[in-house]
Amino acid sequence: MNNDKVITGSDDGKVRIYDINLSKMIFEIELHQDFIRDIIVINKINNTVILTCGDDGSVNICRFINNKIEIKKKFDEAHADFVMKLSNNPKDDKMFASCGMDCIIKIYNLESETFYTLPKCNAGQCSIEFSGKNISDPILISGGDDLNIYIFD
Repeated sequence: MNNDKVITGSDDGKVRIYDINLSKMIFEIELHQDFIRDIIVINKINNTVILTCGDDGSVNICRFINNKIEIKKKFDEAHADFVMKLSNNPKDDKMFASCGMDCIIKIYNLESETFYTLPKCNAGQCSIEFSGKNISDPILISGGDDLNIYIFD
């Protein structure tokens, strides 16, 4: 998260922040009703954004301020099944994606707090990543239970 803090997500739906120097937990919040599958931390100048997803089908956009997590936006029904993975766009720090076992991939905008849905895949999607030959032209790649790779540009 930063040089002296670590963030974790657990099967109890809670996110915890630990201070390494103090060797103790400094904050805890329940963000999901089931397992947390993924957490992404985006460190910006004077603004740390935390993204979470879980088995309850939700995606959260949070801010880390004064050693606490504040929920900025909660997409309660982002997916109809487990949300397996998140990925942020290395070229555009306002954009991130989620994929789930409902065969859906969604692209989110952090500024407008909206999303759009890509065409449905043939099977549940377990992994997603923005990638490419160089950071100036990232592509979105996902992999699913049908053993196929889907590429979106």
